[in-house]
Amino acid sequence: MTWLRNSTRIAAQRPIWDAPLPAAKPALLAKCAARARKGPLLGVAALVAFGGLAASGCAENDSIVYLVGVLATEFTDCVAKPDAGAVLHSEGALDLSLARSYSGALLVASQLTQRGSREQLRTETARLRLEGAEVTLSDAFDRPLAVSPNPFSTPATGLVNPASGTTPGFAAMFADFIPASVSTQVSNAVGGDGQVIAKIRVFGTTLGGQYVESGSYTYPIRICHGCLISYPSDANGAAAGTPYTCTGMAQTSDTPVCILGQDDVAPCTQCANGNEVCKDPCQNCAVRANPANGPSCTGVTVTASCTQ
Repeated sequence: MTWLRNSTRIAAQRPIWDAPLPAAKPALLAKCAARARKGPLLGVAALVAFGGLAASGCAENDSIVYLVGVLATEFTDCVAKPDAGAVLHSEGALDLSLARSYSGALLVASQLTQRGSREQLRTETARLRLEGAEVTLSDAFDRPLAVSPNPFSTPATGLVNPASGTTPGFAAMFADFIPASVSTQVSNAVGGDGQVIAKIRVFGTTLGGQYVESGSYTYPIRICHGCLISYPSDANGAAAGTPYTCTGMAQTSDTPVCILGQDDVAPCTQCANGNEVCKDPCQNCAVRANPANGPSCTGVTVTASCTQ
């Protein structure tokens, strides 16, 4: 039979380059001072000292450095390629039956002006060394989720070259949007399945010692249990007349996913060994949520959680 899930493939989109840049915000020095005092909240050592910020400066940054989006790496053989024609995700999905964290490849753009000059023996100081991201998790109504910590900082790394004329410099930076340490709290906060809004800022320091932080980028993530698993008919290893059992052996037609349990649907053959939700579709919350599958799961003892 065909098992029906209550899910759709996550869409991807290309960036729009003629969108206006965000307006500048006031009280920049106070914001940078707060960053220096607060530091990362997930056990990472403070990145810069307050005195260092005062000495080397802190720049208004909503237009200097900005986030273009989250790269759809499944279109580039799972390699994050930072360029103007990159395909972006319009939203994400985290299947907690397969993964406990969500990470994304952020496409970061810099409009810092080149300062290096061979003729004047001047080194390039406008390259931006990315150091991490600050993430705030909210529900679909923009209310902060009751998770701790929230917001939080997550370490990351990358190097963004300065702009060339009117063309920004680009870099890709991987960061955790939902760390494993808070994924259970996130699931509980949205009632098991639901939508989470991640508001993301990246920060770093130029080679010239100037601290820079981007404006906020909003990225929705769907939380689910089993929505990213498919059950191909040719993967059924059960005898005729017995319940479906995924073999756990990858079929030649399987399409690899970049991160199992994130964004893309994976066939059960990629995860059936050691995962009951992949092996038995009646343990899958997304499968059971569809009334059409009810008769096939009658009498089955369910052991998988739909809320954790």
